[in-house]
Amino acid sequence: MNKGETVREQNKLNNTIKETLSHFDEGTDGSIKFGLGRIKEIPQGVCLKLIGHGDTYNSQYLGRHYQKLLDSCLIRVVLDMSKCTYMSSTAVGKTVWFLKQLKNAGGDLTVFGMIKTVREVFDLLGVIGFLNEVENHEDGVDFLRRNELFMHAPNLRRESYDRRS
Repeated sequence: MNKGETVREQNKLNNTIKETLSHFDEGTDGSIKFGLGRIKEIPQGVCLKLIGHGDTYNSQYLGRHYQKLLDSCLIRVVLDMSKCTYMSSTAVGKTVWFLKQLKNAGGDLTVFGMIKTVREVFDLLGVIGFLNEVENHEDGVDFLRRNELFMHAPNLRRESYDRRS
């Protein structure tokens, strides 16, 4: 790919991302809402905020919005669950599916802000260990930044890097 094609591809991706960000919360009901913001330090990075509750009824919206991120190549996600008041097993399943899809696409997901009752649902279903849970947004960004480093330098040992930082 020459330089002109690379610039065109980057512009196309940027336009897709802008379109996704501007219309992201459309097509939901009142019980679950989404906030989406770009993480400028992370290529293809976004912070997705879940607001309300994810239940069996609205899990279709959750899955649809996860798919929007995948379709837009926004595959490095910090998931802010601080305003999420409930998650059913169906909604948890959609979130685990999303994590698997992100990893298959070369991305990752980190989570912060789970209230006790939401965390208990993930724990009871045995999937809490699949999530990269961090304390806050900044830790989530740091986690994604470190993972991006290891994707580009696979021979670098994670333990060595973590001790240096």
